[in-house]
Amino acid sequence: MIGSRIGIVTDSSSDLPPQLAGQHEIEVVPLTIHFGKRRYVDGHDLSTKAFWEKFQKTREPPTITPPSVASFKEAYQRCGSRRAEEIVVLCSSNEEWGGSYPAAVKAVEEVDLPVRVVDCATTSIVLGMMAIAASEAAHLGAGTDDVIAAAHRNRPELLGTVDAVEILRKNRRIGPVQAFLGRIVNTRFLVTINRGTVEVLASSPTRTRSLTTLLEWLGDRSDARRMALVHGDGVDVAGVIARAQDHVPKFAPIVILAGPVLGIQTGPGFVGFAASRG
Repeated sequence: MIGSRIGIVTDSSSDLPPQLAGQHEIEVVPLTIHFGKRRYVDGHDLSTKAFWEKFQKTREPPTITPPSVASFKEAYQRCGSRRAEEIVVLCSSNEEWGGSYPAAVKAVEEVDLPVRVVDCATTSIVLGMMAIAASEAAHLGAGTDDVIAAAHRNRPELLGTVDAVEILRKNRRIGPVQAFLGRIVNTRFLVTINRGTVEVLASSPTRTRSLTTLLEWLGDRSDARRMALVHGDGVDVAGVIARAQDHVPKFAPIVILAGPVLGIQTGPGFVGFAASRG
């Protein structure tokens, strides 16, 4: 893409892989992942695939800490080196989503460029698709207010299915009774990302039925301008896409392996669809 007057910055909770972020000239500031006493810079010291390998072997759940102020300052400077005159930052103040907002705001004091930091209260591909929409608007010559409006207008809906009942219980998304019954009958739970939290919407008796519900939901949004598939480790992605194309023949999604922030909340086997009509 040709350089834009407005630079777009987000953090690695957006789950944008380097190639996709580079294609849209989006600066991605990395979070830090902690496995016990070991710390890893997301996407640098630990790839998303390596995160899942460690996650499934560990007994102690990993934790996430936000990027440093210096990391955001460096991202702003890189935007400036590409001749950006202003910067829009899309991130979240919610600690479960990485909590990047305070550091992003603090870093504004250390650069000469005007920077607008937007608390999007979301994560993973929802945040990533908002960043892509902002970048596209910026490259079309939109002003700062219109770039931010484009991000909000293109905020996708997301519906996913979670296999990992125990992870939902540990994260207090379901209660102990729901978790017990879920283990007994092998229940799957349908979830969405709703303003800063993973929200459980309903349960389904089997994985097949929960996936069918997702596909029906996707079919109702066949007119969406942009679609994405985000998944945890161990998912037959090709099979899911093939089934989705039965409902939406032109389905050609952005395909994302969920990173640590969403992965910790949903566990392996997660499958989610995102659709934006903006």
